[in-house]
Amino acid sequence: MLGTPKKIKLSLAALIIIVLIFIFHLIGIIRPIENVVLAAIRPFQHGVYGLSQSIRRTYDEWRVDYDLKTRVRELEDQNLNNLAKVSEFELLKEEVDFLRGQLDLAGNNGWELQVAAVIGASQDDNTQTVIIDRGAKSQIEKDMPVIINNGVIVGKVVEVFDYTAIVRLLNDHASQVAATVRNQDGTVGVVQGEFGLGVKMDLIPENEEVAIGDLVITSGLEEKVPRGLVIGLIENVFGSDEDIFKTATVKLPIDFTKLNMISVIIKR
Repeated sequence: MLGTPKKIKLSLAALIIIVLIFIFHLIGIIRPIENVVLAAIRPFQHGVYGLSQSIRRTYDEWRVDYDLKTRVRELEDQNLNNLAKVSEFELLKEEVDFLRGQLDLAGNNGWELQVAAVIGASQDDNTQTVIIDRGAKSQIEKDMPVIINNGVIVGKVVEVFDYTAIVRLLNDHASQVAATVRNQDGTVGVVQGEFGLGVKMDLIPENEEVAIGDLVITSGLEEKVPRGLVIGLIENVFGSDEDIFKTATVKLPIDFTKLNMISVIIKR
């Protein structure tokens, strides 16, 4: 309680001083002192103001950069989603177009086809095969021809399981297909694979004319392979007058490493 009057006196004294300073400021008595004080703190004011502006600019730049990066990430995510949708649509369209082409091909030739997807591959120096997702349960049998659009043969079935099958491609070294050249002589021979490097046609009679660019098709001499499936075009011819037979390399019309949908001719 004894300290209370003292606190009141101090408060009144402080209030009186503040009032006097305010009055002296209004009438200009302490203006010289104010000018001296302002002049003394002006450099600090400029420094503080400059620092505050620098901090503000840095924050604004960081905020703009952050907003831009956030927007870029959002656009990238949106772009990925759009690409996924486009890819899905293109795959669906590709399958629909393939199925439509196979229906036309089967109808025009009186064949029955089993469409399948390629689900695996073994394409190295020794083996050129693919695995398809159809097997014995889908009437697939050994030696049935495998084709793609427009009746291009890519190989024959060599092993069958209930729900899958293995297809040996034409460029496998163990592949053999009875073939004929669409030329004046109707030259026949055997198309064989060359360890994944391509295919060649052997047993071409030396006295028959085979020219570069001639079309090579299946001959129909095999039980399950119809005549007329496209194999490729004659690329080069090798032989001499002393030989009984000559050989030709055949240029294939497709890249076997890009197979994804095929058809098996199950009835001809």
